Amino acid sequence: MHRSLRNMTTISEPLLNIHLSMDKTAAREGSGFHVEQNPPENARVARENEVQRATLRDMLTFVQQEYYDIHGQTDDLEGASRRFVEALTRRTAALVAKWQTVGFCHGVLNTDNMSIVGDTLDYGPYGFMEYFDPGHICNTSDTSGRYAFENQPEICKWNCHMLVTQLSVLFPDNVLDDFHALVDATYDTTYAAEWRSSMDQKLGLPPQDPDTNAALVATFWTTLTDTHADFTCVFRALSGLSVFDDSTVKNVLESLVKVSHSLAQKQRAAQPSVSPAQLAHLQQLLVSKPNVALRYGFNQDTLDGLSKQLTDYAAFLEANHTPDRFKRMQEDRWRIWLEQYRQHLAHHTDDAQADVARRRAMNQVNPKYILRNHVAQAAIDAASVGDTTTVAHILHLLTHPFDDGNACDTAIYGQPSDPTAPPLLVSCSS
Repeated sequence: MHRSLRNMTTISEPLLNIHLSMDKTAAREGSGFHVEQNPPENARVARENEVQRATLRDMLTFVQQEYYDIHGQTDDLEGASRRFVEALTRRTAALVAKWQTVGFCHGVLNTDNMSIVGDTLDYGPYGFMEYFDPGHICNTSDTSGRYAFENQPEICKWNCHMLVTQLSVLFPDNVLDDFHALVDATYDTTYAAEWRSSMDQKLGLPPQDPDTNAALVATFWTTLTDTHADFTCVFRALSGLSVFDDSTVKNVLESLVKVSHSLAQKQRAAQPSVSPAQLAHLQQLLVSKPNVALRYGFNQDTLDGLSKQLTDYAAFLEANHTPDRFKRMQEDRWRIWLEQYRQHLAHHTDDAQADVARRRAMNQVNPKYILRNHVAQAAIDAASVGDTTTVAHILHLLTHPFDDGNACDTAIYGQPSDPTAPPLLVSCSS
């Protein structure tokens, strides 16, 4: 087991903040050297910088050796650090790719809430997305949406860059520039490869046709966005599709529509954040008092987004949907994609045995149970009245997320929350 960073003993002792000088008058009197309590400012700063460099070097070497098995020459800190930056970036990118393929939202991706070893740190207001929304915000304290689901990959890459920036006391600018370029190249390549691989596995796509796979994944993502279907239930439902049994198409289609937005849900989700009058006021504020507007998180991009909300909502109302008509629209969206998906699978599936193996493999990477907010609340409610049996049962489901469980479990814990119930919100204070 690795030693904890907090238990690490710093190798170099802090330098004493004193200044020794020869006082000629004192020397004549036989006093010799004396300690000057207030050294010149430049000498004090120089010593503080040296302490900082020594401490950071020790910490960096410790992390490289203990958590990355990087043991470079003592005089080659740059080479060891280059390998460390690349490895850390690769771990982080792979981790975030996994988040994005299970609908995990971290909530507070400040640099100090990320692990230097590439693991997930739980800061509290995290959550698994239910009805799909790329802009989903799991933490109500994040009013600007900085850490929204779709922003997580870029934010985590930015955090890797911030770590490199902190190494400026050890390396010159040209080395830091190389490290930053390494972060960009490593992160983008690793994230793309991990995300594509995970999506192919989750959809059971054949590895021998990557181009068609990529196109199918792209249209899947569009359909998921348009229908606002439950992220977890969609993948699990797709494993029920057989290329040799036509009846499964109807069953899967019904399952997909069941966990997609209804008209009432769509209307609630489409509600704009501001009224036209409020938007006009914000636009005027941005022009007349830009510093005040920026202080409250409003810039031109923000206002453009709010304007789009109003435009989209007006178009939605003008369409004059009925519940049945809207449901048929959802069915049509999924039916079109399902047909493309099934044809692609059939083209690369030789027999029924291979088809069964694909479906089984999909269920091994697509969880049936996740820690939904209403599931967490059920555990809290049970614990508050001493019902340890229910708490233990929920814990069992979450530690065996790919098992089928039973019908009761599916109905209670394997489905999104009741859309008519008030939403369960979490924040940094939860």
